[in-house]
Amino acid sequence: MHVHVLTAAVFALSAAFAFGAPAISADLPQSGTIKLHSSFNGNSQVVEVGEKHFMVSGNGWGVTYNDAGSGPLHMGALFCTYAVDDVNGSFNDGGGCAFGDPGGDKIFVAWSGKGTDNVGEQGTGTITGGTGKFAGIQGKVAYQCKPIDEKQILLGCTQQIDYQFTAAANK
Repeated sequence: MHVHVLTAAVFALSAAFAFGAPAISADLPQSGTIKLHSSFNGNSQVVEVGEKHFMVSGNGWGVTYNDAGSGPLHMGALFCTYAVDDVNGSFNDGGGCAFGDPGGDKIFVAWSGKGTDNVGEQGTGTITGGTGKFAGIQGKVAYQCKPIDEKQILLGCTQQIDYQFTAAANK
């Protein structure tokens, strides 16, 4: 049960998100793919609403790492909210995330997924906006998350972000 809460939170992931440290939007191609991994710690409220039926809400913090070891989203902070509906060990979840770069600019993502307790989850997200150098960003995210430590609500995730900047974005 803790796994899906953590997974939802991480999607983080997990996803999807903010672009990292020294990079500015002018340094990013107009479109591309960013592959990353992240870790996430969730803070959840769980209610058993029926036999083997749990509803969960929560939020959590995490850190993203660009698979290249630097660049967009590397060492970026993320904050996510989530809601989970778990019946007999299978769950649907969804929420929103704000991924920030070290400079404070942010990318916002709405996401949803499906999973199995103690196994993990996968899902997709949509970039809904950005601030600062990420104004005008759009795109889609695919993610997968697995539990690291269920009791501590720790998750590990991988994400693939396919993005583009709108023509109106100020570059």
